[in-house]
Amino acid sequence: KRVHTVETLYKCDVCGKNFSTNVSLKIHNRIHTGEKSYNCDVCGMSFIKYGGLQTHKIIHTGERPYECDVCGETFTDKEGLKIHQCIHTEKLDPYKCDICDKKFAYEGSLKVH
Repeated sequence: KRVHTVETLYKCDVCGKNFSTNVSLKIHNRIHTGEKSYNCDVCGMSFIKYGGLQTHKIIHTGERPYECDVCGETFTDKEGLKIHQCIHTEKLDPYKCDICDKKFAYEGSLKVH
């Protein structure tokens, strides 16, 4: 309930952001201190949040769990998929073939076509 009310018990001394739990504040403080508590056991790269480590580990497995529902291309993370999906929208396909009217997101793709 505290998340959706004015009640915030913990405030960041650095930036003033408010948190409803002490744990949330401690995790947030890592942004300011640079503390990275989660380390990849394969390459040693370190992360502020556990979720960041989990997302990173996918690069070592070769797993590509995020699939475009339009063309089937796969990605290692949600952000990569989100960026890719923009090429399927009308407004982001500015390069049009003068012969067949097919549209492309990239000028190079049009030239190859």
